[in-house]
This record gives sequence, C-alpha cells and structure tokens, in this order.
Amino acid sequence: MRYGYVDLFNPDTHEMWEVKRCTESIVLATSQLSLYTNGQMHDPQYSNITGWHAGRDFEEFSFVAVHGIERYYVKYWSVPGTGIVYYDYWDVTDWDTVKEVGKVVIEGVAFIIGLLLGVPFLLPAPA
Repeated sequence: MRYGYVDLFNPDTHEMWEVKRCTESIVLATSQLSLYTNGQMHDPQYSNITGWHAGRDFEEFSFVAVHGIERYYVKYWSVPGTGIVYYDYWDVTDWDTVKEVGKVVIEGVAFIIGLLLGVPFLLPAPA
C-alpha cells in the first residue's frame, strides 16, 4: 500500500488539487492526483469520505510573498479539467528559502481558490 499527501482538498465538495511548480510534468502530476482521488484518506476525520475527484478550474492569480527581506512574485493557474495547480515565482535570491516559498504558495493557493470559488475553506493536507 502506498501513502502520499494530497496538497489541497475540500471535504465538503470532495475536490482535490495537486500543486506543482510549472516545471513539473503534467503527466506525473495527474498520475499523482489520481492516486489520491482513487485512494482513501487515512486521517480519521476524513477517512469515511468517498467520491474524491479532481478540483474545479479557477482563474489565474498572482500575489507578492514576503519572506524575511526577500520578495517573491508568485503566479498560479489551474490546468483545465485536471485538478492540477501550477505555479511559478520570480526574484528568489536565497535558494535556502525555496522550500519555505513552496509552503507559502500552497497556503496562498488554498486561500485564494477558496475565495474565487466561494468555498468556505480548503485544507492544505497535513504534513
């Protein structure tokens, strides 16, 4: 049995999204999301939910993320009909912060998608 962590999910609508940097393969991203939508959540709070499916599309969005004294322009968009959210960012000068920027991106995506779709909340999967 394989375990993994979906990036974003909504337990009310049973939608899941996989968030990847735009340099990642769409084939691998959709394959990974398929493992989650066809699998079962192991968190007891959500393990009884069935019928998971790829999340709906949304409009491209961008924002500025600040990490310490560094500023990053972050842009993200959905790949139509897939449940895949691609992002990219610019002006990274301290490569030790790339992982932290990725976390900020996922949290920002969860918040903005929730606002754009009128969804009460989206949850980044527990790490």
